[in-house]
Amino acid sequence: MAETTASLPPISRLEYGRDPEGKELLVMRTLQSHERGKKHAGMERSGEPRDDDGIVPALEALQPYQGTNTIVMMEWEKEYVEKLVEALNVQADDEVLEIGWGLGYSAAAIQRRRPRRHVIIECDTGVLERAKLWKESVEHSWRKEEQSARKESGSHNEDHPEEGESNKKQQTRETESFERSIVLVHAFWQQALPSMDMFTAVLMDDFPLPLLGPEAENESRVLASTGGSRWHHFLDLVVR
Repeated sequence: MAETTASLPPISRLEYGRDPEGKELLVMRTLQSHERGKKHAGMERSGEPRDDDGIVPALEALQPYQGTNTIVMMEWEKEYVEKLVEALNVQADDEVLEIGWGLGYSAAAIQRRRPRRHVIIECDTGVLERAKLWKESVEHSWRKEEQSARKESGSHNEDHPEEGESNKKQQTRETESFERSIVLVHAFWQQALPSMDMFTAVLMDDFPLPLLGPEAENESRVLASTGGSRWHHFLDLVVR
């Protein structure tokens, strides 16, 4: 499954920054913070991604959800999400679904467990851009690991030619069986999940960003018909 998009507009409703103590934050943009430009509830903007980077915060998307909290994620949550990932007990042959990249803490923890496949659904354009940079960095580290392993194996095979062919076949089998991948999906999970494959591990810790356009109307109908919540809706889509 290649990197995909659900035709979402290039809208960023979230922004990165730091609190007065220098700790990292991810918050919702509001009309007020957009107009101020520099600060949001005492938070210093980090400068990326910015409106002048081509990410257009449409006015209707800047309105907060039906609640009062606009802080999406804070640095203190790092230990918490790492514990969540630990509880998943991710193995090398797992296919992991993660809802929302956020500050990247859970994604990094998942990758430390080296799953076969890691799919991240992210609806915010600005967050997705950071996730792409993180993905490139992780894949670069894979290539370096592979090069180092090949170099070490080649040196060993020169010293022990009788083991060389056997080692080469074993490495080929391992590569074919456990080739890793990270897939970024630009979508709301409500859009993407119905057409996705099954997963062996799921991490869902999303912020209730309001959907846009037809998707918002569709979710309202779904919740009204089932009498459920976003969580129930998610379970209906992911547990099949």
